[in-house]
Amino acid sequence: MGPIYSDLGLSNQLNRSNINLSTTSIVGISQTNFIIAGGANTFNDISYLKLISYASFPVKIELRDTISGSVVDRFILAASGTFTQSYNVPLKQTSANTTWTLSASTADATNYITAFAQSIKNL
Repeated sequence: MGPIYSDLGLSNQLNRSNINLSTTSIVGISQTNFIIAGGANTFNDISYLKLISYASFPVKIELRDTISGSVVDRFILAASGTFTQSYNVPLKQTSANTTWTLSASTADATNYITAFAQSIKNL
């Protein structure tokens, strides 16, 4: 009997070498590199995302799967709040070898956002 993923028709087996953990802090409103490009022909699909706000006001977060690309997802993060999102089916990156980015509607050095993600390399 093969791994459970073979029943789903996935060609890549999940193992430690396919899992990435990423973290960053957003301290301004410009795009911040989050999950760095995986290399030629490699997609980084997000399976888990956690955002923590240190701001005293709500913040809108935008997630893009390439620098200056279209917004893939938006989140409203409560003042001094935490947001988590698990993707049962990973959030797919549209182009290989590109960097995921995050941007905030308002953030600065004293009101910053920390982001964590788990992504899966899809070759």
